[in-house]
Amino acid sequence: MHRVPDRVEFLDRLPRTPIGKIDKELLRNQSATAASQTRQNNTHSTYSLTADQIRLDIAQVLDLPDEMLTDDAQLLDHGLDSLRLIKLVEG
Repeated sequence: MHRVPDRVEFLDRLPRTPIGKIDKELLRNQSATAASQTRQNNTHSTYSLTADQIRLDIAQVLDLPDEMLTDDAQLLDHGLDSLRLIKLVEG
């Protein structure tokens, strides 16, 4: 099952270890802190607007009416593949 994310984070740069690899532990900690702050500051309506916008964007990439994409939609069954996913991310 594929789910619509409840948030997307944009970072100026990824945290790195001293040898240049992505510091996944620090990234998780930063993400958890940001998520906690977001939950404290946002209302349910903000979440709904974000989820609705993501659903509309996915429907547009798949050339589908947005009402076909319910919260439990199987995106692969609707034609989502890696190339369309890249198109979606690139905006």
